[in-house]
Amino acid sequence: MEDKNDGKKPWSQVLTDSVNCYPVENRKADARDHMANERTFLAWLRTALSAVGLGIAVAKLGATVSNAYETGVLLIAFGLFYIVYGTFHYYHCMVLLQRGLFPISKIGVFLVFLTSFVGIVIIITLL
Repeated sequence: MEDKNDGKKPWSQVLTDSVNCYPVENRKADARDHMANERTFLAWLRTALSAVGLGIAVAKLGATVSNAYETGVLLIAFGLFYIVYGTFHYYHCMVLLQRGLFPISKIGVFLVFLTSFVGIVIIITLL
C-alpha cells in the first residue's frame, strides 16, 4: 500500500509545530487550568485594547480639552503595560501549572486598581 503523504507531515502536525504547541497529559484538571489561564490572558488583552482605544479617542477627539493629548498617551501607555504584564503573567502561570503549582496573583489586582484609579482621576480632572 502506498503512503499518501509521501513522507510529509500531516497538516495538523505542521500547524502544531508552527505555533509551538505541544500536547501534555491531562492529569486531574490540567486542561481546565491551562484554558482558564488562556482566558485570563485574553481578558488582559481585551483590557489593554480598551485602554489603547480609549487613549486614542481621548487624544484625537478631545482636542478642545486641555491635556487631552497627554491623557490619551497615558491611557495608551497603560494599555501597553497591560499587554506586557498579561503576557508575562500568562507564561509565568503556565510554567507553574506545568509544575503542579497554582499561582495566586496579588500584584496584578493591585496594578489594575492603581492604573484604573489614576486613569479615572485624570479623566475626572479633565471634565
